[in-house]
Amino acid sequence: MDYELFSRPAILAPAVLALSYIIYQIFFKPSPISKLKLPIVGARPGDWFPYSQAKWRNFVNFRSAALEADRLSREANPSNPHQAVFLPVLGYIPNLVQLPRSEIQFLIDQPDPILNMHDQVLDTLQLDYVLSDPHLVHQPLHHKIITTTLTSQIGNLVPDVADETAWAFNHVWDVASGQSKDVVVYDTLRRVISGVTNRVFLGTPLCRDEELLDIGLSYANLMPITGQVLAWFSGPIKSIISVFLTLPLKVKYRRFCKLLRPEVKRRLAEYDARQADPEKPTLPKRNDFLEWCINQAKPSGDPYLYSPDTLAGRIILVNFAGIHTTSFAITHALLDLVYSPNKDQIIAELREEIEACLEKYGEPEPGKRKKWNKASLNAMHKLDSLLRESARLNSLVTIGLARKVAAKDGLVTPHSKIRLPKGTVVVVPAYPVMRDGEKYPAPEEFRPFRFSDLRADESKEYVKRAGKAFATTGGDYLAFGHGRNACPGRFFVSNELKIVLGWIVLNYELEGVDGQVGRPENKWYGVNVVPDFGARIRISRRDNVGG
Repeated sequence: MDYELFSRPAILAPAVLALSYIIYQIFFKPSPISKLKLPIVGARPGDWFPYSQAKWRNFVNFRSAALEADRLSREANPSNPHQAVFLPVLGYIPNLVQLPRSEIQFLIDQPDPILNMHDQVLDTLQLDYVLSDPHLVHQPLHHKIITTTLTSQIGNLVPDVADETAWAFNHVWDVASGQSKDVVVYDTLRRVISGVTNRVFLGTPLCRDEELLDIGLSYANLMPITGQVLAWFSGPIKSIISVFLTLPLKVKYRRFCKLLRPEVKRRLAEYDARQADPEKPTLPKRNDFLEWCINQAKPSGDPYLYSPDTLAGRIILVNFAGIHTTSFAITHALLDLVYSPNKDQIIAELREEIEACLEKYGEPEPGKRKKWNKASLNAMHKLDSLLRESARLNSLVTIGLARKVAAKDGLVTPHSKIRLPKGTVVVVPAYPVMRDGEKYPAPEEFRPFRFSDLRADESKEYVKRAGKAFATTGGDYLAFGHGRNACPGRFFVSNELKIVLGWIVLNYELEGVDGQVGRPENKWYGVNVVPDFGARIRISRRDNVGG
């Protein structure tokens, strides 16, 4: 390498300017909301640049930052125990203000023209730069399909989800009867979740196409990382860097669309043929997400909406939404179960409940255990409770309900009593709230049946409305968000994860691996908490369990 090249003024000067600009943007650029004079989480007495230094401290140890932010809200101002605070984090949202717990309901009550979640998501993931076709999120028609068609079809989809779960585990956890083996929990379960989810998105045989699933998984992993890195930059520098940084994503996007395009064209041709001759008996009527997208797009008459690349783009986008965090959730739940001190008792109770619910509500199948259906899943309160308890302890959501102030004149908060200017991003505490000892006795302890115990008295009104179910949101449980902008696919995810975890419990013996003492610890990456991606368990197939 010619190192003298870098000493030439024509190269050195622009490089120094670019580096200086990046350092200024990340560490020293004044915050537009600095005039609010709020306590800064992570700042220390004697700091020369308290906001910038706090960014680094909070990035390195956000668990402590989350707890400190919640404490400062109550203690920083003796005359007001509802204090808003600055929560700076390196590489995350600029202009971030955390509101106190008392303003959770106020936040979710604000309409989109006042506090906007969509704009905040665009900024956090840098979707205008990251996506090959940003129109997909500016015209999020898939969102309506999730909230309406997908949710209404959950019961009809249970047999497909159960069938694909069985197929996926037989291939991913391929272990012969009488033998055992160690498996990497996250790697194997995200493959299962990918196949099962795409059974609903694309149907068979595409949900078993290894190349398509690999690209979808890789894209889902890379997209948030790329967005978070881009968020460090602004202005012309971001535009330049994004060209190179997003190149791997765009290559994967094109490959995914190329693989899916023939199926999309086939479905479009079938739609046109059905419209021309509705009684033609040879044309299949599928019930999956791709078909719903076509049924939505074609009547619009807009060629963009029903172009093969647009439809394929929607599929890869919902792959990210439907697989990424779901894979984390099932990994956490299985690790919580396998490494619990009461594992054997918990598994015995789960098996008893699942068998009883299938026997009482399941669909008969000759020579086999009754089939899973919506009624049987709804009755599995202990299985549901385990998933909710695991999400409470391990949720990716450590700060919740992020919204950007969209009102021209800003927003005045009722308890912290500050005026937030337009462009401010507000959040509320999630990690401390979901570990609050006043709301959850022994909050650090994994109690799998914590919520099913609360639902045991069916005379209580909250039981009738499933107030403690896995997918039910609340101010003290923000794993799926809360309010009208809560995760739209959470009811499908709830059923999917219950089937996957239930299948594991019924069909496998589960043990921790030799030498592992206690549950593998979660990993923190800035504001995000994720499972140990290398964590293993030991599995063996149970015999004579009825299929």
